[in-house]
Amino acid sequence: MMAELSLSTSAETSPSPSVTDSPKAKGVTENSLLIFTKQSGRLKEEVAQKGAEISQRQEKIKFIHSILQAINKLADENGLDISNDAELQEKLKVAKEIGVDFDDTALKFSVVERDFLKESLLLTEEELANENKVEMQQMQKLIQTADHWLTMANLLLKNREKSVKSLIDKIR
Repeated sequence: MMAELSLSTSAETSPSPSVTDSPKAKGVTENSLLIFTKQSGRLKEEVAQKGAEISQRQEKIKFIHSILQAINKLADENGLDISNDAELQEKLKVAKEIGVDFDDTALKFSVVERDFLKESLLLTEEELANENKVEMQQMQKLIQTADHWLTMANLLLKNREKSVKSLIDKIR
């Protein structure tokens, strides 16, 4: 039965026990399989890292949405007064750290200042979403490349199996 490789197998990061790390101790097939699986494993790690970064940015986007909701609840025709909302004040401090551009010392915002704050929150959200989109595209390319490496390894195994079967048939 032929061995199959997949993106989720442990074979990507560690070779089989019969394959040592000394290139001289291995044949072309074993060295090729080792290279293919190491490359695939490296790419899988990059995909996981990018996925974690996307998740972190997605959490920031959700956080910004919660701030926008709080602002919409507190806003009135005069602007925005957050002096009695300690939770929103803390959220805005964190938003400033994320990169939202506004006067973080203000507790009262005129209508224009409030609108500027909301626009700044929306622009930061859009920037994070665009970064996620780019990262997703990069992840897709990495996954395709990892699949390519695994396909090459599977083809190598298939060809090896055919060669062994052919040799056995000739011996019989």
